[in-house]
This record gives sequence, C-alpha cells and structure tokens, in this order.
Amino acid sequence: MQQAQQLQKKVQALQDKLNTLEVEGQAGGGVVKVTISGQGKLMKVHLLAQDLEQDLLEDLILAAYNDAWQQLEHIRQQETAAMNIPAGLTGLLP
Repeated sequence: MQQAQQLQKKVQALQDKLNTLEVEGQAGGGVVKVTISGQGKLMKVHLLAQDLEQDLLEDLILAAYNDAWQQLEHIRQQETAAMNIPAGLTGLLP
C-alpha cells in the first residue's frame, strides 16, 4: 500500500510539472513557431513571413505543432523514466 501511495505522489508531481511546461516547435527554418502547453494545447503561433501561400502556411503550422508535440512526448518519457514510473501508468498523465 505504501508503494502505491509513493507512486501516486510521483505521478502527481509529474502532472504538476507538465501543467507548467511550455514547449516550442518550429517549421520552415523558424518561419513558423508554435508553443504548446504540457497538456498539448496550442498556446501561441508566431509567423515570421507574411507573404506565404495559405496552403504552405497551413502545412508549416501543422509541422511546427507536430514538432512541439514530439518534443513534449520526449520530455514526458524522460521525466517518467527519471521518476521510475511504470510505463503502463503514463496514461494517467495529461
């Protein structure tokens, strides 16, 4: 029972850390940058070029978001491993 409580505290600590995390992704060599929260919510979009075609711009925004999401997933995996949280419990994280 004590191990379960310790594990619960670790999961809660990781959730708290992820709740304050912001991750930036970019595409097009930095033409498009996005910032997402630790829960994966899009928070900011920054565009350096304003004369891009709409289709290209939409693709770059998606690519930047996917870049940020991959970085977030990598951080989650590292933090989970560092706290010795079993992989099966990562579904409890935001």
